[in-house]
Amino acid sequence: MSSILESLQFACGICRICVYTVFQSICGGKPRAAKPEFSVICIGLSNTGKSTLLNLLSGESFNELQPTSGFNIKALQFNDCVLNVKEIGGNDKVRPFWNKYYSKSEGVIFVVDSSVNNEELETTELELCKALENDNLRGLPCMILANCQDKEGAQSLDDLKAALELETHCKDRKWTIQGCNKSDVRAVKSAFEQYVKLLMDNESDATPPEQGMEKGDEDNEMNRI
Repeated sequence: MSSILESLQFACGICRICVYTVFQSICGGKPRAAKPEFSVICIGLSNTGKSTLLNLLSGESFNELQPTSGFNIKALQFNDCVLNVKEIGGNDKVRPFWNKYYSKSEGVIFVVDSSVNNEELETTELELCKALENDNLRGLPCMILANCQDKEGAQSLDDLKAALELETHCKDRKWTIQGCNKSDVRAVKSAFEQYVKLLMDNESDATPPEQGMEKGDEDNEMNRI
């Protein structure tokens, strides 16, 4: 019965993303905003705290949250930009369909439970590698969000960095690893603010400089003065 319910929930999730895409097309894309907007995908294994952290940032309750079986979208307001975060469920029946949601993403947030055992950490590293190698996510700025840093047995950021082979998997993109837990809202906000800076820096680097006069044109202009 639970598998049927999960299948129905996932089907509803697919329908929602189709409706959302059609709505954006009819309205001519996202509306012009005073601040830049970034579309970011948020993934990670089930029960890593993705929904909890996003609800914490948006000021919503997270006390009775159920694991996400499809996807959720949160618009998170920051001083410099708006993050439109699409959070995808992380159970083993949904993960094979993660790549269906990657299109038009401008960044990746991968949430990790810092206290998991080595077997789950290996699964985490495998799923992270598969996601970052997808053509739609290749080269995009990435934040590894090491959640549950307050739990007993939680690994340090350096240990997670080594266990997940981040230097290898993230070598061709801007990336950061940030620690947090749901009891420390300041740490969560700080992590996302660091990621916003990464996104803004990446956009700035990708923007071609304004065209000016070439050297020969400058010399000719000086000769005419």
